[in-house]
Amino acid sequence: MAVVMALVAVGVYFGLQTFAPRAVTGEPVAQTPTPAPAAEPAVVETPAPAEAPVAAAPEPAPVEEVAMAEPAPAPAPVKRQPRKAPPAPDSIAPWWPDPAQMPRSQLKLVYAGQTQSARAVALLFSEKLDPDSLPKNVEVRDANGNLVNGQWKLGKNERLAYFDVPATGRYTVVLQPTLADVTQHMLGTPLQGPVYIQ
Repeated sequence: MAVVMALVAVGVYFGLQTFAPRAVTGEPVAQTPTPAPAAEPAVVETPAPAEAPVAAAPEPAPVEEVAMAEPAPAPAPVKRQPRKAPPAPDSIAPWWPDPAQMPRSQLKLVYAGQTQSARAVALLFSEKLDPDSLPKNVEVRDANGNLVNGQWKLGKNERLAYFDVPATGRYTVVLQPTLADVTQHMLGTPLQGPVYIQ
């Protein structure tokens, strides 16, 4: 037991000599200066730049309400009077020979149509007509081809003959080649064509 105690004592002695020899021998132990903690760098607080005053956004100008123009009412449809049917093409083109191309000694039809002031068929010739020759050599037929009863008359101008008709419409005038003027010059050729009465 004593041996064990001696060994422990020796071990303690050598251990202290190793780790703290001066403390054991009585010599002052040099204090190793503990390095001072590094000073933290001073933080210089930079003042935040003063915020520029935010200019208030200008209020939007009030929007003027634009009055919407009411659409103009649609114009009322124009009521048109029904037009009478225009004459057929055969009433426009002369159906009688060109008087300028006929001999002087021959009676010539110059115009066939309606009188201006009456509902009547009118025939204008190149010479004064023989009144007795008219009823025998000129007749008027309606649209159905029926003979129209009536009487031929001479106007103040004796070259003009007219025939009153009972209604408006299309009529056909038939002339015989023996129709004569006062000097007994004859038409010389049969003629037939339409006349429109309005």
